[in-house]
Amino acid sequence: MTATDSSTGSGPFTVARSYTLQLDAPALVLDPLPPATGAQDYLQPLGASGGTAPYRFALASGSLPPGLVLAESGQVSGTPTAAGTFAFTVQVTDANGFTGTRGYSFTVAAASQVIRAFVATPAAPVYARGGSFSVAASGGASGNAVVFASTTPAVCSVAGSTVTMLDAGLCTLTADQGRQCAVPYRRPQCACLEVAIAAATPTPWDRGPDQGLWRACLRAARSAQLQHRRLQLLQFRPGRGHGQRPHRHRGG
Repeated sequence: MTATDSSTGSGPFTVARSYTLQLDAPALVLDPLPPATGAQDYLQPLGASGGTAPYRFALASGSLPPGLVLAESGQVSGTPTAAGTFAFTVQVTDANGFTGTRGYSFTVAAASQVIRAFVATPAAPVYARGGSFSVAASGGASGNAVVFASTTPAVCSVAGSTVTMLDAGLCTLTADQGRQCAVPYRRPQCACLEVAIAAATPTPWDRGPDQGLWRACLRAARSAQLQHRRLQLLQFRPGRGHGQRPHRHRGG
């Protein structure tokens, strides 16, 4: 660089000097990202500052959670299909070509779910040997099967959705919905249901389901009694062996 003055006479005088000008790139700063919740729509614009707009965004390393995508405009959108913590790096480029990066530790929280409509059919069963009733419940959005169990094995047992009555009393049942690895749902709280199994009312023998058998037995018993009485009478008839009555002669 040179400089010349405005002097007269032997002037003007000129001087020169060399300079080295260092231009530092702007520090581009990316905004943080709020966490997401599994199985719920996510839409978050990613912003930047420190440079000249417009900005362009791209994934530099790592992977976003399954179900989410990063647009060049910086918008992160989608529906997470897995829960957990995911590490990735985003690069931003401003209008002058300057770049900046930021690493993220992005969390997807497991979505909550609740077991509802836990009922027994019938609601008040009556105990019968080998008798049973059914149970049903609505699980959460994960679609995992609802599993039923009994905490009173002396009173009732469960196979699938069928409850077998072992005795009269309070049958306590549970409903649970398991959580598979990495699915975006939290395991729901176990639901409980208490079913009072009433004792059966004794039924008179001649009105129960076996009344035909009882009546047949009664007829057979009566027939045996009549046959026994007939044999007794035959033993006392004349000419019937040692059971013969003595013949009396009336005087004339």
